[in-house]
Amino acid sequence: MADAFGLALFTVIGTHKALLLGTSGVVAVLMGMMTGVAGGMIRDVLARRVPMVLREEIYATAAMAGGIVYVALHGLEVPLTFAIAASLSVTLGLRLAAIHWHLALPVFAWVTVPPKTQDEAAAPLSTPQKAKERVRMIRRERTRR
Repeated sequence: MADAFGLALFTVIGTHKALLLGTSGVVAVLMGMMTGVAGGMIRDVLARRVPMVLREEIYATAAMAGGIVYVALHGLEVPLTFAIAASLSVTLGLRLAAIHWHLALPVFAWVTVPPKTQDEAAAPLSTPQKAKERVRMIRRERTRR
């Protein structure tokens, strides 16, 4: 839970600072996301774990959503405290929901599809087929508590 709050807080700080420096909304969202995610990555690397952002959990997506909310409310000239509170709530809410209900984004991977087998008698002059690489979605096994 502390990690989720840190993600939300640093996302808002990074987005706010980028907007203060006069960047566009897209750059501010990306800077906020990178600021929020970087602390967790450093923590995971120092703890010798795979960084959470590289797993299938909703982590960077929550930071991006919070940054988008902040930039949108800033563009609408909403009071600063409300924009901060709304952005914190969106980021924290998404991250905590992902932790509680084990929500995850789909995972895609490259797989090699073997060639279709052909009957030698039916097509003796055809060229041999090569294996093809395709992108497939990997289904996550659901576990019960």
